[in-house]
Amino acid sequence: MFKMLNKVKSILSKNKAISIVSAIILIFTITMGVSTYFEMQKNKMIEQIKSAQEVKDRNISKLYYEIESDLVIGNKNAPVTIIEYASLSCPHCANFYNKVFDKIEERYIETGKVKFIYRDFPLNQSALLASVISKCKLKMDNNVEQYYKFVKTLFKNQNSWAFEEDIVEKLRSLSILNGLNSNKFTQCMNDKELVESILEERMRSSQELKIQSTPTFIINGNLIGGYHDFESFEEAIEAEL
Repeated sequence: MFKMLNKVKSILSKNKAISIVSAIILIFTITMGVSTYFEMQKNKMIEQIKSAQEVKDRNISKLYYEIESDLVIGNKNAPVTIIEYASLSCPHCANFYNKVFDKIEERYIETGKVKFIYRDFPLNQSALLASVISKCKLKMDNNVEQYYKFVKTLFKNQNSWAFEEDIVEKLRSLSILNGLNSNKFTQCMNDKELVESILEERMRSSQELKIQSTPTFIINGNLIGGYHDFESFEEAIEAEL
């Protein structure tokens, strides 16, 4: 800065015809240039700090990758891991299962290239009830494949239960059709520990991953929000392969 001011003085001494106004404009221009430079440097530093913090947050949270409690379908040693956070009452999540998931399953999961993990992130009461029923059914069946089959059924039939006034009875009917009798359904609905565990997992995901909407996907540690078509998933998966 001082070097620049000395340069201005030198210019003024060599050219007496320069007016005071012109000199002020010149000094202002040089000063603004310096301010802009330092502002750019400050912004650059802020971005670096922000980026470093994001990396730090990412390294702290194990949720970016498979954890012990995850329900995995596909080759456990697959080079690509897709984690989905979804709400069972979310229309965009249903679109994913109706239009995209089967293609991913056929092309990548069944061929051993991708392992898939579904995690509950209920956004409302109907989604929470459906999550409780599906997880309770899993405890009774002890079959991960049947669990995923039921989750797909809930999504594919979402309009028949998620937005109805008698949600519980609609879920009961759907559950009975999928092997859960009425008495067991009632037991599931009264499982307070299961409700608390689902809500705790949702809160942790919200806090650590900053998830606010569904669906949200994590592909090999990279978080991707929103609904995407098969071609977008294909491109992302192939890039990881």
